[in-house]
Formats: sequence, structure tokens, C-alpha cells
Amino acid sequence: MTTAIEDVRLCTGSGLGEPRRVVFDGATLLADSAAADEVVDGAGAVVLPGLIDAHMHMVLGRVDLENLVYWGVTTGLDMAAWPAEFVNAMRHEKGWRRSSAPRFLRWVPVVTMRRCRVSRRTGS
Repeated sequence: MTTAIEDVRLCTGSGLGEPRRVVFDGATLLADSAAADEVVDGAGAVVLPGLIDAHMHMVLGRVDLENLVYWGVTTGLDMAAWPAEFVNAMRHEKGWRRSSAPRFLRWVPVVTMRRCRVSRRTGS
């Protein structure tokens, strides 16, 4: 189902655009001239892309994921959540619409003792 939101300003990262019409098909932004099944008046509001929380600690499980979505965060980078089974369970948590579930990544510091070097690796 496509939805058009009229009279909104799109945040592009380099500023706010002039009021315009934006059209979505699920989580995909379409051309503003595309036909829409539903039209909503944005009343001058701002449309933001999904935000990224680049430093978080997953502690409460699904509650943490719900809080991310509530605040517009679509990607969370956890700083060494443990154990790995907990992280994987949250990554595959059931009951989310694909368009609203946050993408959840885990950052793990890996220390190589021979060279005392810290490398960064993210889980997918």
C-alpha cells in the first residue's frame, strides 16, 4: 500500500527542503509524483530518515528495541552485548513489521596479544 504525505519538509542531512509531497511504499521512498492509495496532510512537519544509535548497550531485550523504534532509531550498534545468543535472539525477535524493526549490530573488541592491537568487527 502506498502512502503520500503532503506538505512536509524532508531532512536530507544537508538541511531541510521546501514543503513537498513524499510517497512511501512500505519502507521505500518513491518519486513524489507517484500515485498513492492513502493521502495524509503533514501540516508542515519534518520527515527524517531512520536514525542510528552508534553506541548503545542492549540490556532489557525487546524493551530496548521498542524504545529505539519509539525514538525513530532504525539501526542500533551495541557495544559488546553478551552473550552472543542474547544478541542473536534480539536480532531475530518475532512480532516486528519489517519496516519498523530496528537493525541491530554488535561491536566486539578483539585484542591480538602478539601485537597488542585492537581490531573492530561488527556482527551481521
